[in-house]
Amino acid sequence: MFDTAVEIVTPGTRPGYGRDELDYDNPASVEPVPFGVEVQPAGRFEDDAGGRRVFVQSGFRLICPPGQFLDVSATQRIRVPGIGDCDIVGDRADWWHRTHGHTSLQLEVVNG
Repeated sequence: MFDTAVEIVTPGTRPGYGRDELDYDNPASVEPVPFGVEVQPAGRFEDDAGGRRVFVQSGFRLICPPGQFLDVSATQRIRVPGIGDCDIVGDRADWWHRTHGHTSLQLEVVNG
């Protein structure tokens, strides 16, 4: 457990219409998380409009080991080996406990 090495992907920016847009194809930084985490499946949704698979949305839960917290925001992504770059869904969930506190994140990746 807690043996998956992940990276935090911070997007770059590119000029948009009236304001800069986030650019995940050209990240501003890719930082390795200095400890292993646990990544577990947390649901899947498949849209099969008219019998054809349109897209698959897969959910994952990232759990940090006790005593470890991640400083991430919803605009960043988590790069998970074998899965790819996952969006952070909502805000991070920090569980504050004197011995078992940790960060938990809901992640999702959409293919299609």
